[in-house]
Amino acid sequence: MNDLTLLYYTAHKLPDDCAERVRAHLLESGAGLPIISVSQKPLNFGENICVGEIGQSFYNCYKQIYVGVQKVKTPFVACCEDDTLYNPEHFAFRPAEDAFYYNKSMWYLEGVRKGVRRGGIFWHKWQTGMFGCITRADLLLKVLKKRFDFTPEEPMPRRHYATAGWQEPGRFDGERTEFFKTKIPLITFNYFNALGGKARSVVHKPAEETYLDYWGDATKLKDNFWHGKND
Repeated sequence: MNDLTLLYYTAHKLPDDCAERVRAHLLESGAGLPIISVSQKPLNFGENICVGEIGQSFYNCYKQIYVGVQKVKTPFVACCEDDTLYNPEHFAFRPAEDAFYYNKSMWYLEGVRKGVRRGGIFWHKWQTGMFGCITRADLLLKVLKKRFDFTPEEPMPRRHYATAGWQEPGRFDGERTEFFKTKIPLITFNYFNALGGKARSVVHKPAEETYLDYWGDATKLKDNFWHGKND
């Protein structure tokens, strides 16, 4: 039974060919699950909703999620970001209660600085975000409707950083936040055009390297997606 919808949203900041490879991987990881994509340019990806080139900001990120969740017909929804690699184990999770559940098993993969080639590395810190959110669709819709009813227009001047009202649901919305952790981690690209900017690298814990076997060598993985260099 397909009771989970993949809600994909993008501001088109990845190179186009890299973004296409990430979407192809999402199709494979979520095989058979319905997809709703909300983009700023038209995409042939699931049921596509193009909102126009509204720009990259935290407000607009949640606006795209809000537009998409209104079309979800399944009980559950998984938020899927355009710079994250998912796996079937993540999509097998289902919330047990009405709360926002976030997967804490995530690792960064170093991207590339423009014009510079560097060897890829995996690293992580204990954080999560909307890229790892799986929740009830009606709960996400309720929380975001409340936000956008209160703030129907984006506050200007536009801020690049997150403000208290535009962070992950459950943190400031009076709803519960819960966490889960898959053995196979999610992989998020670390690059300069990401919504929150490029994160500062930290040293990973070697004891957890075994969980990265699913993804293989970091340099090859980076080259496969950023440069299309498949073995």
